[in-house]
Parts: sequence; structure tokens; C-alpha cells
Amino acid sequence: MRNQRGFTLIELLVVIAIVGVLSGVVLVAINPQRRIQEANDANLRSGVGQVATALEACYTNEGGAYTAGVCDSVANLVTAAYLKLAPAGVTVDANTDNTQAVAYATMNVQVGCAVGETRYIRYLTSTGATDEPCLAAVPDLP
Repeated sequence: MRNQRGFTLIELLVVIAIVGVLSGVVLVAINPQRRIQEANDANLRSGVGQVATALEACYTNEGGAYTAGVCDSVANLVTAAYLKLAPAGVTVDANTDNTQAVAYATMNVQVGCAVGETRYIRYLTSTGATDEPCLAAVPDLP
């Protein structure tokens, strides 16, 4: 009688197949793409918060107005030294009489929005609050 040591080829293939199936299930459960999108959304929230702080500082220093050429865009806020760096993906719009502004960014995770709507992170100077609405068009001033 021969003493066998090791595994047969069939046994090795079965184990490799089981490990492959289990790793596929774990990968689907973790959903790394979704986690990356959520991390990017956290960066967008932070960027909108930084721009909101810069907008309010600009408003105060400019005598109660979001002065055109100073407070009306992210690039101008950087140039005027209210921001060190422009946060990626954040946009600022001011109304024509420079009394209100909005800072917003398009979110990566579009949960809870209807067809044709996009989820944004938005800061309105009129309310002083940040929200995450689903809108059919880019955020505008009220």
C-alpha cells in the first residue's frame, strides 16, 4: 500500500473555486466604487463648507456685499486670499445686485433623486445653511 501525501488536482481546483466565489461575494458586499464616491462626496461637503466660510468673510470685509470680482467666484476668493486653494468641483454664483450668493457642487452618489434630477450640496447665503437637494437644474438663488 502506497502512502499518499498532498492534494489531488481536483481537490486544489475545488478549493480555488470556493475561494474565488467567496472573494466575489465579499467584493460585491463591500462595493469599493460606492465607497470611493462617498469619500469624494465628503470632500465636496468640506469644500462647500470652506467656500461658505470664505463667502461670509468676504461679505463682512466688503461692507455687506458679495462684490463682483472679489466674492462672486471661487477663483476670485482665492485671488483675494479668502481661500488658499480652490476646492475641486465647487462653484459660486452671486446675484446681480451682489446681496446673495450660492456655493454648490454636484454629488457623486445620487440616492433619493427622481429621474432627471441631480443631487447637489448647496450653501445659500440667504439662509446661512447647507443642504443636499435633488434639483432638475443647477442651484440658483431664491
